Amino acid sequence: MKSKRQPKVHKYSKHRRKNANPAQTALSVALTFLIAGAIGVVGYSVAKPLLQYDGKVQPDLSVAETAQPATTAIPVATQTETVPATEAPTEAAACESGVRLSAEALQSADALQQALAKARSDSPNGKLLVIPLKVQGGAVLYQTNVETAKQCGAAQGNLTLPQITAAAMEQGWTPVAECSLLYDNLLPKFRVEAGYQTADGSQWLDNSADNGGKPWASPLSTVTLQYLTELTQEIAASDFSQIWFADAVFPPFRDSDLAYIGSSVEAENRRTGMQQFLQSLLPAAKEKPISLEISAAKAKDGTAEAFAPEQFTAISGYVLRLDSGDDTAEVISQWAASALQGKALWLMEDDTAKISGENNWILSESPLANET
Repeated sequence: MKSKRQPKVHKYSKHRRKNANPAQTALSVALTFLIAGAIGVVGYSVAKPLLQYDGKVQPDLSVAETAQPATTAIPVATQTETVPATEAPTEAAACESGVRLSAEALQSADALQQALAKARSDSPNGKLLVIPLKVQGGAVLYQTNVETAKQCGAAQGNLTLPQITAAAMEQGWTPVAECSLLYDNLLPKFRVEAGYQTADGSQWLDNSADNGGKPWASPLSTVTLQYLTELTQEIAASDFSQIWFADAVFPPFRDSDLAYIGSSVEAENRRTGMQQFLQSLLPAAKEKPISLEISAAKAKDGTAEAFAPEQFTAISGYVLRLDSGDDTAEVISQWAASALQGKALWLMEDDTAKISGENNWILSESPLANET
């Protein structure tokens, strides 16, 4: 819409004046200066008291107008009238958001690029990108140099760690490595001593062999600890910003299993065994921050053996998984404010969490595998 105000147009006359007598011209100029000086002295003596009225000297507007070009634009950031000074940022605005990639996103460079593009589309302002490098079952999804991973069949990756992190950072993400620790069925198949054994020396399975039972890696095994130490050192040497340890858990033992395996996996001993395992593994990350990913419900009711914020001083924070039927994100975050002993809190849900809180990453598991 055109402005109703029309710009001023200054017109200059092109008519030439007649020649004047030199003497008359000189006399006219002298009289003009004399009259102008007198008017200036009288005008200033009258105007000064008015300008100083109320103790304020008003600026010379004629000078200010000529100092600023008429076309100078005011930066939007300086227009304070659009953002009231009393309005503080909301807590929700202080939250950061993030996305967790699927395992299938690491199948190839093309799959990763498509997954990253989808993640950015789903979360335009997202910061944190959680990338699963070792997943439940035991597969390692990057090109690892750890010999044990190659020997036990876990090395299944096509991309290197630098390829993965570079692709993520090019899209503006802060990459985080997720590593499943003990939900590993491949290592104890290769090295029986890495898993649980019954009192008679046979290998424990989570079901009968006929029904597809599988062994699990045990935190009580030095073979398991050495293997995970080597993987952690390799990941920590890359450009991932931090590492999330998931599945620091015991298998879902049946009552009969406890009798077969022995007292080491009874409730009163499991917490001590798990915490000793984690204390031994944490130094492998060196200066890389470590967070533990565990069930929010189990952490709250005290049944999560890995949840010990007062003891794990080397752990940076906890990732609390919210399952259906659990307390709401708001309830969990309020409880965690005191329970985490000042450590960082992240919440992970199937859907984007609708909570607020400074320095919390709010994550959603994105089903990118089906989109690539």
